[in-house]
Amino acid sequence: MNNPNQQRQLTTLALIAPILSIWLLQPGCATFVDSEKALLKQSQDSSVDFRFGLARMIERNGSLADARVAYREIIASDPKHVPTLHRLGVVSIQLEDLDSAISYLSDAVDCGKPSSDLLGDIGYAYFLNGEIDKAESYMRDAVTLAPENVRLLNNLAMIVGHQGHLDESLSLFRQGNSEPEAQANMAFVLSSLGKLEAAKEHYHRALERDPHLKKAAHGLSEFYRLSDKNSPTTPVSDHLATSSRRDRAVSKVDFVDPPADESQ
Repeated sequence: MNNPNQQRQLTTLALIAPILSIWLLQPGCATFVDSEKALLKQSQDSSVDFRFGLARMIERNGSLADARVAYREIIASDPKHVPTLHRLGVVSIQLEDLDSAISYLSDAVDCGKPSSDLLGDIGYAYFLNGEIDKAESYMRDAVTLAPENVRLLNNLAMIVGHQGHLDESLSLFRQGNSEPEAQANMAFVLSSLGKLEAAKEHYHRALERDPHLKKAAHGLSEFYRLSDKNSPTTPVSDHLATSSRRDRAVSKVDFVDPPADESQ
């Protein structure tokens, strides 16, 4: 019977086989049989870095649930492997398992000397989970480490906007974006807060400066679409707020990038 380490190696090989069967059969590569033998030999005495690389391959292929299995196998043998804890957190966000995401990312932070991306990702997870004060704290630390990172600036702007600090929110958006983009981003924050007239004004300001800015045009069109479909008992603001929460939960807000996809 296989011991636990051998069983984990076999599981990892099973997960990556569909990817490797395509990649290794490309012209100029060794045959799949020879490459599979080499891979098996390397996996039998594989390092954590090698196994992490295989898990990243699975994640990049879009198989998030399988990637999480592979990452968890690494953590079972090396509980303080920060890159794996970080990716587990990111994958868990994408799978909408925020409690697990926060747990993994917190463990990574506790290992010491967190990167700006790691701090930004745990801040993002707390924001999605509705813990705004914690989100702000981590995101400010992230921006301190990487003050020119547009993704982090945008996320911090969104967080402080939801806290009601609208002037600071717009200022932060301006640090990382053109003026039309900053105005459109601010409009989204305002619409999610139910400040619809102010949101429309910012969308109009964005389009005055850049008539071809798609996200501003799309955002403004949403107001009119929802107004047309609006019933007397359901205000437009309720539709927009529900839509905004749903979008944030699946990382689809167009001006907020998804968690960092670091190459290790």
